[in-house]
Amino acid sequence: MSRFKFNLETVLNYRKNLESTAKENLAASLAFYQQEKGMLQKIEVELSQALNPKEQIKLNLDQLLHQEQYQGYLSSRLAEQTIKVNTAQGQVTVRRRELEQKMQERKVIESLRDKKFQEFTYLKDQAEQKAIDDMAVNGYIRQNRKD
Repeated sequence: MSRFKFNLETVLNYRKNLESTAKENLAASLAFYQQEKGMLQKIEVELSQALNPKEQIKLNLDQLLHQEQYQGYLSSRLAEQTIKVNTAQGQVTVRRRELEQKMQERKVIESLRDKKFQEFTYLKDQAEQKAIDDMAVNGYIRQNRKD
């Protein structure tokens, strides 16, 4: 009997490639999310430091206005960065779902391949058993013919 050949092997390879691409996309999205989250934490630290200065020195009016403007600027950057982080987190969720879908599609083809392989081995075993039975019958007939 011939070797096992799965007709949908090219489809399986294609789906594996799609899954690999989805993994790469997820990794890129996670890296971008971590980068954006790091920026958010940095802005939070800067804002915290600006709101609670360590040195309580007398500042003139210009310095107080400048400090207030800087705090407002940091607050607006914090709001913008929070939106960016939430968007990046949403993108990670989308990429994760895409990866799960691609993995499921691959697993469907692999389970079909496994079933076909089991069927192939069953038929191969049956053919071998038939060949063994035929040899046994022929041997029995030859042995009884000589007697």
